[in-house]
Amino acid sequence: GQALNGQLSNFRITNETLYTSTFTPPTSPLTQTSDTKMLFMQSTTDPLASTVTPGTISYTGGTMSASGDNPFSNAVTPYMRLDDTQPQTTGNNPWIKVTDTGFRIESGNNINAANETYIYYAIA
Repeated sequence: GQALNGQLSNFRITNETLYTSTFTPPTSPLTQTSDTKMLFMQSTTDPLASTVTPGTISYTGGTMSASGDNPFSNAVTPYMRLDDTQPQTTGNNPWIKVTDTGFRIESGNNINAANETYIYYAIA
């Protein structure tokens, strides 16, 4: 795999289908639903702070920092920046893995189909 050199914000994994019609990207921070399994990357000061997690979020490799940059126009929501990192894990072992065409979320060998992540690539 390859490292993600970009910014992530408002990362939510659910165990349910949230969108059954035309998808419109959110204009405000993500919120917890009845079946949210993970919700993090919403803090301007702590990149590992979370609203919902199945365990402790840990980080290895590269550089990571929280930022006040924000994908929601005038909303107050940060990004988490990941530079040249190894896969990210939580206590129950889901991984964020970058592939040649983007990235995928895995838990062990099972790919989680219900995840929401908005990635904004900066093109220099």
